[in-house]
Amino acid sequence: MNFQIRDNSLTGIDLKGASMVDMAPCTIRQMEPAELDQCAALFERVGQAHFHWQPRHLYTRTVFLECAREEHVWVADVSGSIAGLLTYYEPEHFIHFLMIDAPMRGQGIARALLAATRNHYGRRHDLKVNMRNQDARAFYDRLGYIVTGAGHDIDTGDWFRLSSPG
Repeated sequence: MNFQIRDNSLTGIDLKGASMVDMAPCTIRQMEPAELDQCAALFERVGQAHFHWQPRHLYTRTVFLECAREEHVWVADVSGSIAGLLTYYEPEHFIHFLMIDAPMRGQGIARALLAATRNHYGRRHDLKVNMRNQDARAFYDRLGYIVTGAGHDIDTGDWFRLSSPG
């Protein structure tokens, strides 16, 4: 996948390990207001399908709309369609959600979204990963994230808090 970042540069961003296949370009940018419904649909679809061990009510349009009011939403735009999204809570430099549409996984989109936010905000960030989500743990381990804490939530169960490298 050929990545571009609108209003920022991917220069110096480490995308090693990403599968850069020859496909339509992917633009990483902040969500436009007109894309709110498309992002909410992706959030609900991916959340309810991928996080099957968690209650479905955590991944609804309403939950996404609440997050989008307080968080910056970054999107991966592939030929005019939203292939993935990341929500970023700037006061705490915290990534709340990172979701990639199932057919687009494994193409470097999640890495590009993480790189874009790191590049844009110019600092490390934190996130939480459910202990049952082994795929996400392995992904963040490969990127050099470190465990900085752990906890339990009544709805989602046990989680690790991770910090981005460097």
